[in-house]
Amino acid sequence: MHTTFARIFGVIFILAGIIGFFANPIIGPEGILRTGILDNSTHIILGFVLLFSFSKARIFLRGIGIFLLIFATIGFMTPGEFTLFNGLMRMNTALDIAGTTLGILFVGVSYIPFYKT
Repeated sequence: MHTTFARIFGVIFILAGIIGFFANPIIGPEGILRTGILDNSTHIILGFVLLFSFSKARIFLRGIGIFLLIFATIGFMTPGEFTLFNGLMRMNTALDIAGTTLGILFVGVSYIPFYKT
């Protein structure tokens, strides 16, 4: 079950990263979820990690969930939009909320024991 969950979110992360490179009102430098080139690339990389995690899906879900929670916390601690590396990485409150939600979801799911029957 962890593998299936990781694969679903792996595809979602890859698509979100790709969409972020194109002008759209949802994800990108001018979207609701403000991202930069570094953010979009990270989403694609994390998506592939989740997609191909196989037997280690539980560990990767927990690690990526903690990673998302750390960056969301940093985002919440800085007022307004937060940028790094001359705008290559951007964070806003909407992205912080999404990161917190996904981080809690990933960490929570990683602790659910799924047994093969």
